[in-house]
Amino acid sequence: MNMSLGHPPLESAATDPLVAAVEQASAAGIIVVVSAGNIGMNPQTGLPGYGGITSPGDAPSAITVGAVDTAGTGDRSDDSIGPFSSRGPSWYDTAAKPDIVAAGVNLVAPVAADATLAMNYPTRDIVTAGGNYMRLTGTSMAAAVVSGTVAVLLDMNRTAFPQHPALTPNTMKGMLQFTATRMSDPVTLAPYDRMTQGAGAMNADGAGYLATYLDTTAAAGTTWITADITPYSETWGKSITWGSTEMWGDAIYINLAGWSQNIVWGDNIVWGDNIVWGDNIVWGDNLIWGDNIVWGDTLIWGDNLIWGDNIVWGDNIVWSTSVVLAGQP
Repeated sequence: MNMSLGHPPLESAATDPLVAAVEQASAAGIIVVVSAGNIGMNPQTGLPGYGGITSPGDAPSAITVGAVDTAGTGDRSDDSIGPFSSRGPSWYDTAAKPDIVAAGVNLVAPVAADATLAMNYPTRDIVTAGGNYMRLTGTSMAAAVVSGTVAVLLDMNRTAFPQHPALTPNTMKGMLQFTATRMSDPVTLAPYDRMTQGAGAMNADGAGYLATYLDTTAAAGTTWITADITPYSETWGKSITWGSTEMWGDAIYINLAGWSQNIVWGDNIVWGDNIVWGDNIVWGDNLIWGDNIVWGDTLIWGDNLIWGDNIVWGDNIVWSTSVVLAGQP
């Protein structure tokens, strides 16, 4: 299920009805991919802002996706995070989001000739012999890229293991995070923090390789990867954010309880000795994301620019009852 949409969260994920729908879908075995939102930068100052994840991107089980600017090349070295891409944490629950990032700048997509987008933004139209297309930018586009990849991964796994149970939503998110590629700013070379890039940029090739060798019928607690993938994992980030803790190790290689369909992402479970636990992402009442700090209900944008409870996001969108569509042309 792809949800390239969002609105400012007005309540905790625990009571948000849209989040509840996502959680119900995940519990039923549906993999839900959601856009993170396009409010990661103060439009007046150009400074980055944290805490802008839109609903239902704050759903614990959702694969929440931020946007990468590939600079129009096939080389990852010049990739950067789109400045508009919403950063975590989630507003009310201070959950670590986004989960991953993917290409979302100037992507070509089909569009009806009489669509509102096509009529309002004709300069983005690409008229071809096969129909009308547009170049669009936003985390909505990035979420669609991930959704398409998820569909391919499900098919690859089913082809390799016919009649076996499908990959669960938790397993899919774990695979995408584990195989993701950590990103750094192409100019400063400084690594992007966890609230900006999630586990890193989606690595469809690596995730596909993993999906081809993951046997969902393996007994609980046993290895369910049927091949040695170590030589192919050298560039993978190999980390999974479970709740407020970043896990390192070979968790995805074992059929552990956390990958089950009846486990809510982030719940406290026993993972066993095969996990190397990193630092907690959340520190008490104050959250520390690299060099940026979110204090309570107040966001700090860049160099000591503080916004209070009434936050203005994007193009004059007030953090209240206004709706923000995650996909922007």
